[in-house]
Amino acid sequence: MRIKKNSFIFILFSLLLFSCHPAIRFTRKKFFTQRFNPPGTIKIGANLYYDETECTNTNYREYLYWTCKVYGDTSVEYKSALPDTLVWRKTSPCLDSLAHYYLRHPAYQNYPVVGISQKQAWDYSKWRSDRVMEYILVSLKKFNWDSHSDRNTCFTIERYFSGQYQDLKPDTTIKYYPEYSLPTQDEFLAAVHFSDSADAHEKGFFIQESIIPCNGNTFKNNPTVPVFAGYHKAIWNLEGNVREWLAENNAVFGGAWNEHYIPHFLYPHDSLSIEDAYTGFRNVCRWVKVKKEY
Repeated sequence: MRIKKNSFIFILFSLLLFSCHPAIRFTRKKFFTQRFNPPGTIKIGANLYYDETECTNTNYREYLYWTCKVYGDTSVEYKSALPDTLVWRKTSPCLDSLAHYYLRHPAYQNYPVVGISQKQAWDYSKWRSDRVMEYILVSLKKFNWDSHSDRNTCFTIERYFSGQYQDLKPDTTIKYYPEYSLPTQDEFLAAVHFSDSADAHEKGFFIQESIIPCNGNTFKNNPTVPVFAGYHKAIWNLEGNVREWLAENNAVFGGAWNEHYIPHFLYPHDSLSIEDAYTGFRNVCRWVKVKKEY
């Protein structure tokens, strides 16, 4: 059986987009009659879905690949999305090898991405919302996936519902779209409470804290650990591995590999533009009603 090139690229991109969690079968009835868990998330409240794991290097590289393809490798958009991989070298000279390999080497593909600012995490969240909604609409056969899109023609939620995408009239029976964002402090605490109550007996194994990665100038241990999604319906590593950006300005929450976790402690961050080797992020998602002005 021959597969058209564009269809093959869409299938490949779909596999990458949903590589770290089980695939969802979208049907018209399911989409229009219930708001299911957005990909990668677990439901912890009324219309409140939380990522099971931190955003991984693979997740973020998908974003970089798409941004490079659509905007170009010399564009402001692509360059501003690149993580600061030198945060490892700045943390300790013995971690210089991670500056070269951590983001892109296959051995670290499921490790949490680090070296990104809060603004970069917000930009990723917006991109993720667009890509998931695009995947849903293509699956519902509202249009064919465009493998040659550029900055002026790429799919966004705003373009589709305002009738500015491929000159298509938006389907008015679609009332909601998934909106990924950074969690607020209250949402983070709700996730901690959910994780504590849902899987307390499993949690301890996944706390990665007070790690000493170096013995003098010699690399000793990987400071972070890989993440796993789709197991036991739990939210992993809220109390360790990496701290996580919140929606509030200059705020991160949770424990990190380089410190002892203090429950429910909010960490102020020096600046939105400062990246480090022990802060990552994950998303929260809600189904948002389509705005009338679209």
